[in-house]
Amino acid sequence: MTIGEVLYFYNLYFIQETMSFTILANLMAALLFLFLGVTLLVGAKIEGRKNAYYLLLVFGVQAIIYSVFGFSDYFLSGWLVSLACMLYVSIAPLNYLYLLKVLGKEKYLLRQDLWHFLPVAFHLVLTFYVISSGHSADVVNHGKIDVIAARGVYWEENFYWTLVLATARFICFLQFIFYTLASFPLFKKGLTEHKKSFSVIERRYLFLVKGAIIIFLIRVFGIGAGCFGIYKNVWLYSVVYLIVYFYVFYFYLFEIYFSKERYAGEKKEDIVPTVLGARTGIAVKKHMDNGEQALKYFVKKELYCIPNLTIHRLSEKLSIPVYRLRTLISDAGYSSFYTFVNTHRVNKACELIDELPDNQLPESIASEAGFNSRTTFFRVFKEFTRKTPKEYIERKY
Repeated sequence: MTIGEVLYFYNLYFIQETMSFTILANLMAALLFLFLGVTLLVGAKIEGRKNAYYLLLVFGVQAIIYSVFGFSDYFLSGWLVSLACMLYVSIAPLNYLYLLKVLGKEKYLLRQDLWHFLPVAFHLVLTFYVISSGHSADVVNHGKIDVIAARGVYWEENFYWTLVLATARFICFLQFIFYTLASFPLFKKGLTEHKKSFSVIERRYLFLVKGAIIIFLIRVFGIGAGCFGIYKNVWLYSVVYLIVYFYVFYFYLFEIYFSKERYAGEKKEDIVPTVLGARTGIAVKKHMDNGEQALKYFVKKELYCIPNLTIHRLSEKLSIPVYRLRTLISDAGYSSFYTFVNTHRVNKACELIDELPDNQLPESIASEAGFNSRTTFFRVFKEFTRKTPKEYIERKY
């Protein structure tokens, strides 16, 4: 007996004799999505995080899917399986829209977002056709499921199962291709929006966003890859479930740590702070209507040297609402808050480098110019001057 035959019979035995493993894996996934979804719901209501509701939909849909297949030993209905397949198709657009709303400025669902659900509508029509034509029981082969055939690319003896499930998998695979291409402008949009409020692009931000996009795409690919029959392989089937568990935990933490940070300070956007305070020694009105005065104060007091400066923090310092400050920055010719602050930081760094003694390294002035790390200083300096600090020094010689 060859190694291939041994693996085949082991795979056959594993699938047929240990269905309890599959049921347990489905139920664990359903419970995870349900429990973490409820936790998000409580947090979203307390803190008013709108984006969490998009993720709640993503978690809720997958909790239903895994509940249907998890309780398949107790009841197996054709219309439930058809519904679960339709919900599979909705995972990718819901997850993408969640990322779009987290990374973008607009938090609400817009009319132009609805076209993402066209594949869901198509599969809904297909599901309605199968059920209304009286073939609901045929989908599940009247309760007699051939597990090996069901996990394959198609079930030769069951046209309606193949029609419902294979179509869903094929749509998901096409969604994987589409959203892979769409993820590049999504990431770029996230950076652009981030620069409108933050003066530093932290590695944590880049890591979290890149990780979320990659895991989202892997999740969608895991569903669509059923087109190639990977679920018939017990090892690949197990990997798919491990990806699901990792996916749910990652997005839960992503929402808690990332979205919460994005909302920090946004509630203050419409609040006009009182005064700058006695420490400045300058009498400032409750609202600086004179934009030129505010920007001059920003430069004079070198507020750009504050590490990790955000637009919300600066609005408090200048006693200007965030929306007004954004307008002032734009009117002054800066594309974003990030550009506005770092232009002044780099100019300050150039002044300090010009005065730097020969025995000192250029990175020694990084914190004095407002940069929170050597790496950030070098990256931003080269971004704005097209030279490294060392190359900038050498230009004098």
